[in-house]
Amino acid sequence: MQAQSEFESRLLAKPNVVGVGVGFKEEKGETQGDLALVVLVEQKKPLAALEPHEVIPPEVDGMRTDVYEVGQLRAQQTPRERFRPLIPGGVSIGHYKVTAGTFGALVKDRTTGEVLVLSYNHVLAYNNEAQVGDNILQPGAMDGGVAPADVVAKLERFIKLRFLDEPPDAPPTGGGAPNQPCDVVTAVAAIANAIAAAIGSNRRLTIASAAVYDAARELAGGGIADSPQL
Repeated sequence: MQAQSEFESRLLAKPNVVGVGVGFKEEKGETQGDLALVVLVEQKKPLAALEPHEVIPPEVDGMRTDVYEVGQLRAQQTPRERFRPLIPGGVSIGHYKVTAGTFGALVKDRTTGEVLVLSYNHVLAYNNEAQVGDNILQPGAMDGGVAPADVVAKLERFIKLRFLDEPPDAPPTGGGAPNQPCDVVTAVAAIANAIAAAIGSNRRLTIASAAVYDAARELAGGGIADSPQL
């Protein structure tokens, strides 16, 4: 976006700043509806500990800013290495019975607020064969991960894979709003569409219908692991 391109180099020149992007503003752990210029810092410090030239302005060209602490970023890391704490997506991870897979992302349980590890079913849940509480290794077993030294999480829950010759599960029941796209999907679509509008593109990203979403979710599956290191 224009605000990012115009001020990125200026912000990156500040000590402790390691990246600049665009995302939704967060306040007290809650995602707000407005876009913000996200400034990534190695370590978040109190305002009183910063020199005037180190302070990130609350707004840049009318766009609010938000500061995220991400730690030290290293280029060209080997994804099969051992990473502690668990931060970078894309590195080796897996259920102790699988070879290895990809660490998808860190996510937050919308009910408990607990930070969890997200990946595919075949990575964390062993193609539906796993049990809740099973060990998750980082790196995965094929990349040298062994128990108990490399146990970084326990399987919390997972969406079962539905194979093509199996009937679909019964639709969910109970309160709430089932079959709705998750907040992450909605946020990504909103950001992508905002960027498209800013650069003059007529293309827009739309979210699939609930029926398509459910079918894709069951065919792809997914797993969540709870890590004491997060």
